[in-house]
Amino acid sequence: MSKKEAVAVKNPAKVTVSLPGYREAGFIAIANHLDCRFRDAIAVEHYRKISKDVWDDLVQYGHEVPGGQIRVHLTPVKEYLSEPFPNSEVLVKLIEAKGKRCFDGFCVMSLDNDPDPVLLGRVRLKPDYNNIGNAYVIARWGGDISLDWLYKVAK
Repeated sequence: MSKKEAVAVKNPAKVTVSLPGYREAGFIAIANHLDCRFRDAIAVEHYRKISKDVWDDLVQYGHEVPGGQIRVHLTPVKEYLSEPFPNSEVLVKLIEAKGKRCFDGFCVMSLDNDPDPVLLGRVRLKPDYNNIGNAYVIARWGGDISLDWLYKVAK
């Protein structure tokens, strides 16, 4: 038996070592893990990632500014009902981000006393729904305040 024939016998269905191959073979956890990593790689290519340390602190404690803490509000896009409403540029960016099919969800981040909301996309790094994962800035409307503090140490 030639080497080519031996490979055909070992792999009669021509299953490839890929996300669909793992899923088809029943390795669901591996397929889900690879899917999360693949979608995160797409997001990194197109959007600015919020530093993991900053994101964890924001979610847990808020944002520290001179004179105290500012509370951070994260509202799912489908529940957002605050002014200012997103402009057409933000809507276009959201539709484009949805088209990339890399995000698990979208939310609007707003800070106390900051009139400029930020549209974020979220990618879970693990397939469980409690995992916050990575957050990426999709758009901002208003834009009076710098977002540089969100990106420090982002890797």
